[in-house]
Amino acid sequence: MRVFHVQGDQFTELPALPEAAPDAGYLWIGIARVEFEAQNATVQAALQRWTGSQLVDLHVSDLLNNQLPSHFDYTSWYDLLVFRRLAASNDAPDTVMPQIDTSPVGFAVFDRVLLTVHPADCQVREFFATRLQQQQGAGSETRTGTRVPPSPADLALRMVNFMVDSYLDLRRLLTRQIDQLQRDLFDANGGYGSWKSLLDSRNNLHLLEDTCEDQRAAITEWIDAQDELPPSTDHATLRERELLRVRKDGYALDDEEFLPGLVCIAVQVPGESNLCIAVQAPAMRLPLAKTKQLLPALRTAAEALGRIDAQTTSG
Repeated sequence: MRVFHVQGDQFTELPALPEAAPDAGYLWIGIARVEFEAQNATVQAALQRWTGSQLVDLHVSDLLNNQLPSHFDYTSWYDLLVFRRLAASNDAPDTVMPQIDTSPVGFAVFDRVLLTVHPADCQVREFFATRLQQQQGAGSETRTGTRVPPSPADLALRMVNFMVDSYLDLRRLLTRQIDQLQRDLFDANGGYGSWKSLLDSRNNLHLLEDTCEDQRAAITEWIDAQDELPPSTDHATLRERELLRVRKDGYALDDEEFLPGLVCIAVQVPGESNLCIAVQAPAMRLPLAKTKQLLPALRTAAEALGRIDAQTTSG
């Protein structure tokens, strides 16, 4: 179990579960599934102290179930999201079709507490713990200074995005291998080609498709629940909700908020950089309703810049 206190741009690991919730910021508790089962009473008592509520028994069972598909549920105190992590087996050579490994990661998202339950071999927790410790205090003025997540929901969504990126990498690998198998099979001058390997690869892609449908349904329900939150006049709360919406949608809009008569739409350049690409124009020439028509071109340009940036960084 690892316990972190997140406040502003500070990310601090705590030695144990604190007796009381911090006066500011929020707590992130990342725990392996086996350990969560063994220390369930301790975690439940801590949640009761911090939030005034515990996880209901059904949701505890969901977090402990290694076979549960991706899904979403909620109570008046917290949201529960189960998202199956996708990964290729690392013990197979590049010429062999990778075996698909799916394991659930559970999120209990309170207002000021995030509880994540991971499989024993999951690197998501360690990746984010290391990355956020490196990023703290960097601010937005540095090129790679991605902001520390301002809320438990934002941190949960970043973890989900990271797992989706792993799926995209796996999908590209499977696609390349299918293309190679098809070329081998239909090459009249080539060597031996295996129909069984090709069919196995197609089955793997179908498995990914089914898993992704569950993932999409779970994320859609969670985001819809965020949109139904009661209105707030608190500036910090409104900012957190807006950041969460931008991260969910993948783009940001400026509807004459910075300068009267000027609209803008922006997307982030993928990768480790803190870059984005944007288009702005007078509102009379580019009505807000038409700005979303620019998204395909913006995303294509952002992906191209991301590849250039990755090559520059690695070089």
